[in-house]
Amino acid sequence: MEASNLPENRNPPMKFIKTRDWLWLGLVLLIAVLGFLPQVGSLGYYHDDWFPTISRVSGVDLWDMHLVDRPTLGRWYGIINNRLGESPLAWHLFAFAARFAGAFFLYWLSRLIWPGQRMAAALIALIYAVYPGFLQQPSANNFQAIIFDYAASILSITLSILAIKAKRLWLNILLTLAAAGMVYFYLSIYEALIGMEGFRFLLIWLVYRQESTGRWLKTTGKAILQFVPYLLVAGYFLYWRLFIFNSVRVAMNSDALLAQLTANPGGTALQVLITVVTDLVDTILGAWVIPGYQLGLKTSVFTSILAILLALAAAAILIIVIKRINRQPEANSGEVRGNWARQAIWLGLLGVILTLIPIALTGRDVQFQMYLDRYTYQSIAPAAFLITGLIFSGVKPAWRPYVSAVLIFLAVFTHSLNASAYAQNWNLQKQVWWQLSWRAPGLVEGTTLVVHMPPGYRYPEDFEIWAPASRIYYPGPGPLKITAEVLNAETLPAMLAREITGRDYRGVVYQRDFNQAVIISMPTEKSCLHVQDGAKPELSPADDPLLVQAAGISRLDRIDTASTSPTPPKIIFGSEPEHGWCYTYQQASLARQQNNWDAVAQLGDEGFGAGQVPVDLVEYAPFLEAYLHLNRLQDTENLAARIIAGEPKTAQLLCKNYQAATTASDMEIAQPAISILCQK
Repeated sequence: MEASNLPENRNPPMKFIKTRDWLWLGLVLLIAVLGFLPQVGSLGYYHDDWFPTISRVSGVDLWDMHLVDRPTLGRWYGIINNRLGESPLAWHLFAFAARFAGAFFLYWLSRLIWPGQRMAAALIALIYAVYPGFLQQPSANNFQAIIFDYAASILSITLSILAIKAKRLWLNILLTLAAAGMVYFYLSIYEALIGMEGFRFLLIWLVYRQESTGRWLKTTGKAILQFVPYLLVAGYFLYWRLFIFNSVRVAMNSDALLAQLTANPGGTALQVLITVVTDLVDTILGAWVIPGYQLGLKTSVFTSILAILLALAAAAILIIVIKRINRQPEANSGEVRGNWARQAIWLGLLGVILTLIPIALTGRDVQFQMYLDRYTYQSIAPAAFLITGLIFSGVKPAWRPYVSAVLIFLAVFTHSLNASAYAQNWNLQKQVWWQLSWRAPGLVEGTTLVVHMPPGYRYPEDFEIWAPASRIYYPGPGPLKITAEVLNAETLPAMLAREITGRDYRGVVYQRDFNQAVIISMPTEKSCLHVQDGAKPELSPADDPLLVQAAGISRLDRIDTASTSPTPPKIIFGSEPEHGWCYTYQQASLARQQNNWDAVAQLGDEGFGAGQVPVDLVEYAPFLEAYLHLNRLQDTENLAARIIAGEPKTAQLLCKNYQAATTASDMEIAQPAISILCQK
């Protein structure tokens, strides 16, 4: 079939000169804003987002921290950290800008390949911008590097296509060198993008194929020759990565990966094939349904309604803008050498497969759960080509805006629910550190913190505790003066044995002494923070059984009550929360530790008089004890009646504490407490 040989197709403009291009890009930006920015001010730090804080409080440079796996990433991280500082909002806006930059470059790339398909290019860019299978956008401090890196890879590929279309040899060489130089940069930050080099070759081949007349062998030869510079750079990186660089991290260790491949090549090949096929389905289809469904099950009706309204607005804007911008048919819509939509389908399909293979080879796979959905990200660009090609190939023109709007609705809905979940997570984290600052004026150097959050919000890693705690109490520079551990079935035995355990986390070396531990819990999302006294733990019926076992090792003397209470840095933790019930409870708990019973009683009188009441009734305990010490038996009976009526299990737990009283101070109030609380 003969192709059109229009000059525009062979040599499209090097820059946008049409107003319509900017209108389409404005649409992409607007919908991306609706998808990511409505709740951006409520987002914070999560998991590895604490890297810069870890570096600050430990004294270990960010570059040194990443020598174990990605040294270039450490350099990049340090540069960006020096410019963005500690504000979570700055990191979130930067990550958003990086994502839109990738969409911009992808639009440009699509226009270079199919010059007459502005609407299709806009849809490709839009799918990239709001793809719902990657839910780590709110973890902006950590994932900004990957998001920026992917944008760099798309820009590199765009430059390589521009090099082919350049009329002058010097410009071809210059663009090729620039594109090839970027290859090493983005691979050394995130090596999983190696599959994008396969996608680059497919695009180079397609561009040559569009300008040839049926000579497949000649087309392939030209494509290979043009691809050589990128192949050399990528090959050098792979050689360095596999045979020179020695990663300390087991998951990144090339020797272990190569040993697995050589030990059972047949079984490994079959497993890789199965993984790629299942990941392909998840990346193309599952991403649009599964994450939104999972988030919807855990979201309140009010939050879901707001997400639906936001998604409807995005879908409506898309339909309206498409109809207004696209009133007249795109010029040159036939494109060169056949149906462009079919080209987009096979290009996207092969591209997704090629970008998934490196993930499968390392034993990873796409899963829509914590952090594992990141393995879709390297495939978003080819996935956008494939999905757009399917829409333009299989849907009538009149229905394309509506089908596209359904996808955008699902994407914005998912991201809105996801942002709400992250915002709630950050809100609880901020409560932890503000309440601890109210409760503990100081922490003795060498203290090991164990902070146990409600189900669904528990910390996977210990640095998520000691990094923010150190930033508040010992802001640096290092070495660490506070350590921490997460509580689970694996760590509990060492805690109960009061062992000293060590860890080397990315060059930050520290020991956790469980004889110097402070056990802290937040049993439910509506509970206050509970700092346990190992001599007489005050446990909530909602406390995890593991916490119940560990509470006995907690040492209140690790809290320095003579220090001046620290103020968590506003730039990270925001403004101090309103002084409601939890403030009253934390101040009363501190006063109780100081044996200042008058202060505890006064706090209780003022709080109860203002209508403050706890959701978790164990939080009445400091006031109950103060009233007993002050012989205010009527007030004691009133509180006890509330506890017994509201939560009998709490009354039983407090009763056991008093029955086990051993110190003279406790025994003084044990008998009246037992007579009031220990009712059947």
